[in-house]
Amino acid sequence: MTGDGSASGAVVHIVVAMQAGRTPEVRALLSQSMVALLAEHLKPVDGLQVQISAETRDLDRSYRKR
Repeated sequence: MTGDGSASGAVVHIVVAMQAGRTPEVRALLSQSMVALLAEHLKPVDGLQVQISAETRDLDRSYRKR
């Protein structure tokens, strides 16, 4: 169990922030794709159970880039 103080579990959580406007279906597909892609690239470690999760977020309207 992750978070119980033992070293047998790990969590990898992916967060993608993007500008608003994507449909819930597109956001779900992106999250599913990120989890699947990461799972393909993580190498197994004996005795370690890894949980992978992902979410998308809308960037705040104050977001700026240069």
